[in-house]
Amino acid sequence: MTDTDPGLRKRVRALFDSRSLVRIGLFLIPAVFLLVIIGASLVFFAWGSVWSTTPGFGGHFTLSGYWTALTSPVVHQTLQNTLILAVVGTAVAVGIGLLAVVFTLKMDIPRWLASVVSALMIIQLLLPNFIQALAWQFYLGPQGPINRLFMALPMISEAVVGPHNIWAIAFIFGTHYAGLVYLLTSGAVKSIPPQLEEIALVSGASQRSIFSEIDLQLVVPSVLIAGIIVFVRGIQSFGVPLVLGVRNNVYTLATLMYFELNEFPRNFTFIAAVGIIILLLSLWLLLIQRRISGSKEQYETLKGAGEDTGTLRFYENRPLAGGFLALLVFAYLMPIAMIVLGSVQRAWVGLRFQFVQWDLQGYRTLLGGERTDVFVESVTNATMLGVSAALLALFLAVIVSYLSIKTDWKGGTFLNYLSYAPLAIPGIVVATALQWIILEYHQTIGFLYGSLYILVAVYAAKFLIYGVRAANSSLRSVGSNLGEVGSVLGASTPTVIREIYAPLMGPGLLAGFIIIFIDTTKSLSIPLILGGNEFKIVQNAIWLFITESQLNVAAAYSVILLAVLTTIYMIAYKLGIDITSV
Repeated sequence: MTDTDPGLRKRVRALFDSRSLVRIGLFLIPAVFLLVIIGASLVFFAWGSVWSTTPGFGGHFTLSGYWTALTSPVVHQTLQNTLILAVVGTAVAVGIGLLAVVFTLKMDIPRWLASVVSALMIIQLLLPNFIQALAWQFYLGPQGPINRLFMALPMISEAVVGPHNIWAIAFIFGTHYAGLVYLLTSGAVKSIPPQLEEIALVSGASQRSIFSEIDLQLVVPSVLIAGIIVFVRGIQSFGVPLVLGVRNNVYTLATLMYFELNEFPRNFTFIAAVGIIILLLSLWLLLIQRRISGSKEQYETLKGAGEDTGTLRFYENRPLAGGFLALLVFAYLMPIAMIVLGSVQRAWVGLRFQFVQWDLQGYRTLLGGERTDVFVESVTNATMLGVSAALLALFLAVIVSYLSIKTDWKGGTFLNYLSYAPLAIPGIVVATALQWIILEYHQTIGFLYGSLYILVAVYAAKFLIYGVRAANSSLRSVGSNLGEVGSVLGASTPTVIREIYAPLMGPGLLAGFIIIFIDTTKSLSIPLILGGNEFKIVQNAIWLFITESQLNVAAAYSVILLAVLTTIYMIAYKLGIDITSV
């Protein structure tokens, strides 16, 4: 025997002691779940993009899918549309988001007005973007107030603007994600010590100099991070271009994948190649974002020992404030007002009230008419889906959070990083890969297509990171000595997690539950591809009414959903649950 044998035996015993086995068992639950739902589907998808047939059914290596994607004029135009949407949408989002930050945090305005604007930016971000797209269809349509205003001028008899071109789609996309820019940059502005601005004011610096030389310089990393995230969302964008682009055959990469899936025979090799292009673009940009985040963490703003007086408000630019409020009315309040009006008009005529046929037919159709069965089924399914996905995600999140925070085991750190991966992967890529697998192996797993089970699994994996963030922030505030006391008294690790840590994490987990539940109503690509016609939830029910040209019914359903989501946010706000921190 060598001298190393005792040490080796000690390490082997440590590996297989009861506590280590419990950790390994806990580790395998989320790890296997993510690897099966996300990892296996991506491997199959990547393999399929370079294989002439379905992987596992013969075939040979081929690059025909990529060759078609790189040489097809349709794909070239689609890629151009996608880049326009991403670039213009990001510029709009960053511009409006920064204006909102300046307005709410730096302008000398009543606090109630700042609170209202802040709530508006957050609530509109929580709303499904495909509903906002439908609202803009009413707003910018031929009968909408903008075109009617133009047509009131001499020599103009036709609509001047419309929502069905890529530039309008990009602008609408940007207005939606301005709320995300606002959330990510407002925190950075709030962390700027007001003493820096006070010293500059006392020294005679102008308002413009203070903003450009102090505030803007310190929030540049946050703005870049927010901009990259919005750009990635633009590359992956599906809901807005689907609702508004289909009429004029304006496609993005994601919507092109969706419509190719509806063609027969399906060219899965080409579809997979387009999906891999979206995935690679997204991952490349997110790697840049991570590098910026890493460099941001290398710097720290030094604070003095004086009293922190809060954010300093010193701007008194009334034209800027008035212009921004007008922008909010134009870009947020008016579209929502139009979809509400559209839900109570038999035929959409906008604000020409002398021609309006006021009618609640859209609501009657849903609540007591011919489509009540679709409404009841979709609401029931959406509720079961949202609750189930949120509970499953939080169950996995508590395990990930416990292993990464309350143990010094490297496996926990790995799980923490792994939980971020699904959020970076486009939902349409995961949904398409899983649909391909399910349909090709339908004899064994065909029952999953159009079922609650597959949607719960995908949503739980996709939004797991929200649960992990909520669990991490709560678990860090719970002392480790509580768990140690439980272990000393003989409680097992699962019992410690269930009986000690989980109850104390309640408020944070509730915030995670709410945001995951809300997000299950926002994603359109996943239920359209995996739900099929067999499993209707809110999203594909609204899309069904849009495709059937029942716009008043789609508008009525959208108004109901807007009211429910806004109520959920307001209740959470009143209870002190900060869902924006997740």
